[in-house]
Amino acid sequence: AARWHADPGVWTFATGSLADVQHVVGDGFKIAFGKVDNGAGAFEMMHGNYFVLVDGQMQIRGYYSSDQVEEMKHLVRDVVSLATHEGGARGAPGAVVAKAGPS
Repeated sequence: AARWHADPGVWTFATGSLADVQHVVGDGFKIAFGKVDNGAGAFEMMHGNYFVLVDGQMQIRGYYSSDQVEEMKHLVRDVVSLATHEGGARGAPGAVVAKAGPS
């Protein structure tokens, strides 16, 4: 977090072994990612530009492109709705609330 000047009160960075990251990001969130060697045995993770909204039952509720202002507005709306209404933003628990998704 310090390397990216991220406020730890706002951001949480996922970390772990490459296998653990693959399991959560690739297998769980279905977001493409890869390891990029930056020399001296170090590497960085490259990943998609989507926020993934997950409910309390660990069900993916939606994908939102961080490059699209309208999708970020939908994310905020859906987070508020999910947090304040039982069953989430739309439909039954586990329903995907956004039509956009990783490509």
